[in-house]
Amino acid sequence: MSAIANSNQPEEKPKTSRVKAYWRNIPWKKLSSLVMAIALCFYLTACGGDKSVSNAPDPKVAIINITEVSPPTEIQRLSRLLDSYAPQVSIVSPKPDELLNDTQVSVKIDVKNLPIFKNADFGLGPHIHVTMDNQEYKALYDLSQPVTFDHLNAGTHTIRAFASRPWHESFKNQGAYAQTTFNILTKTGENTPEAKTPLLTYSRPVGTYGAEPIMLDFYLQNAPLHLLGKDDEVIDDWQVRATIDGQSFTFDRWEPIYLKGFKTGQNWVKLELLEPDGDAIANVFNSTAHLINYQPNGTDTLSRLVSGEKIADIDAIVNPDYVPPAPEVIPTPIESVSPEPAVTPATKPIEAPKPEVNNNPISTPKEEAKPTDKDTKSTNVVPVPVAPIITEPVKTSPTPIRSKYAPVAIPTKQPIAPKVVTPPVTPQETTKDKDTTQVMPKAKPAKDVVPEKQPKPNVFKPTAAQKIESKAKATDLKKNTKSTPETKPESKSTDSPPPLTDLSTTTSTPIKVLNSKN
Repeated sequence: MSAIANSNQPEEKPKTSRVKAYWRNIPWKKLSSLVMAIALCFYLTACGGDKSVSNAPDPKVAIINITEVSPPTEIQRLSRLLDSYAPQVSIVSPKPDELLNDTQVSVKIDVKNLPIFKNADFGLGPHIHVTMDNQEYKALYDLSQPVTFDHLNAGTHTIRAFASRPWHESFKNQGAYAQTTFNILTKTGENTPEAKTPLLTYSRPVGTYGAEPIMLDFYLQNAPLHLLGKDDEVIDDWQVRATIDGQSFTFDRWEPIYLKGFKTGQNWVKLELLEPDGDAIANVFNSTAHLINYQPNGTDTLSRLVSGEKIADIDAIVNPDYVPPAPEVIPTPIESVSPEPAVTPATKPIEAPKPEVNNNPISTPKEEAKPTDKDTKSTNVVPVPVAPIITEPVKTSPTPIRSKYAPVAIPTKQPIAPKVVTPPVTPQETTKDKDTTQVMPKAKPAKDVVPEKQPKPNVFKPTAAQKIESKAKATDLKKNTKSTPETKPESKSTDSPPPLTDLSTTTSTPIKVLNSKN
């Protein structure tokens, strides 16, 4: 046996060497490349298969193309008018855990810091959304009237209420939301939200719409708000998934979203509150779906607003005390009337006033030449501005005497009448009196140019002694007339005398002075 064994020993060694040689001769590099190629083919085939399956859905989903757009400009403007309000909502009745013995319930709401009303012209205004369990909300516009829900099932029910803007966007401040749970006939525990678990309340869209974009909105309770612009950091603790006719998208901001792409007719919308990883947050009402009806070309106020139309006096839906502005009075255009020559101020050239010339001469030599004895005797002493002294005519001989003195011209304009001063009588002054007496008959026309309010000059009335003395001096003057040198009388007035006109140089007839007879 040992021989067999020994004989067989050499035969086993070659077999071992052949196996090793086989494994050594395998091209491992090529084989690894081949395996990788096969694996890649399987991978690509699998991806392509998934893609083909996902592209073959229901044809109804293929025609839906929902897109997000910006909020309408007019709604943004009206929303800013309500930013100053922070409504506080409370449910007055029913009370928490109240047991009612009727299938009908009347809900009484109280609201502070927000006017609740409906504008009669536009049918919109700030209001309250009141939701029973997971039904569509009812809008409350009058706090004095309760909201009634009929035909409720026996068991536990929950009412949720929050303040809303006229276009059904929820107020998102603290205190704008309230809820209460009550029982009809008996307590069952259903429709009871967890107190500290995030809760989503579906708000919009519901009902019928006449224009796009359509707003999607909800109220969120017991969760970080994630308000746009309010969080410094992104908090991935919840998200909302919206599904419209089978097309889904997610978002993590609590804000209204305006969407376009709804098909005409009936559409369905579903909202779900999810964990960051996509799992549903377990709480009642966190998954809600509603039907809507979209009929384009609506003419209601909301359809006109979302379409971008600017409606006159639309501010009345946000302000109950709104007063329409007074209609602007547009002045009727008046044709500019060119000034006609007959209407213009200078229609007729206004002639410059010519200086009035007193045609009545101060003393005309021809008219004053021959005063009669009757005139001489009856001549009264008349005050003359330039004559300081007036005396009675001097009795002279019948023989006419030509006077060498030129008559004194009385100026037609004299601003101020000189004061009458009674100086001592001299022969020269007697001569002056004589000359003045000669031109006195025509001195009255000078009154025409005297100002109306000129004070009347003082009239000098000589006394009886002065008259006798004047007569005596006049007699002496008659005797010495030829021998007396010619002198110009000096004016005794306080003011400077007016210029005198020498009438002796004129070509008029010389004046003959006739002395009255005794």
